[in-house]
Amino acid sequence: MAKKVKVGIIGCGKIARVLHAPALIDLKGKAVIAGLVDSKQSKARKFNKDLGLEAVVYKTVDDLLASDVDAVIVSTPNTSHFPISMQALKAGVHLLVEKPIAVSLAEAKAMIREAGKRKRILQVNQTLRFTPVYCKVKELIDAGVIGEVMHCRCLRAHAESPDKGRSKGAKWFVQKKLRGGLIMDIAVHM
Repeated sequence: MAKKVKVGIIGCGKIARVLHAPALIDLKGKAVIAGLVDSKQSKARKFNKDLGLEAVVYKTVDDLLASDVDAVIVSTPNTSHFPISMQALKAGVHLLVEKPIAVSLAEAKAMIREAGKRKRILQVNQTLRFTPVYCKVKELIDAGVIGEVMHCRCLRAHAESPDKGRSKGAKWFVQKKLRGGLIMDIAVHM
């Protein structure tokens, strides 16, 4: 039997709860959530209990990275993607980081360089990239059915801001200093 990939989750908020943890659990023996870290340790403990995990709840990212995890998922506010991701890559673990990859092109490029230098996987969680309608459009473009794409217009509408709708109470989405919000977190899909 193949070795289970030991994954650590950094940031135990809604996206980790409804997307990352269930996906790892669905891998049925191929991966295990081995460790959790959140700025609020009580949140990580509740996450562990609610999902029936047997993960170690670590106090710090350093503690998690010093364990024997093979990979980590970074699902924290945007401004922390770069420093935490660089820390993980330098520790020699593979990485899935929530979108956007970083808050600047320079940070994104530095992360890509570091992953290449360390020969580690760096993947950005662009979940809508694999939505069937987008896959079909790409298939049609690649097949030449549509012709050369010169311009694309997208529209996506919500009635509420992220902190009130899909991520109730997640105030970082609407704090300018944390660089979350409609452009960085919603429009990035388009």
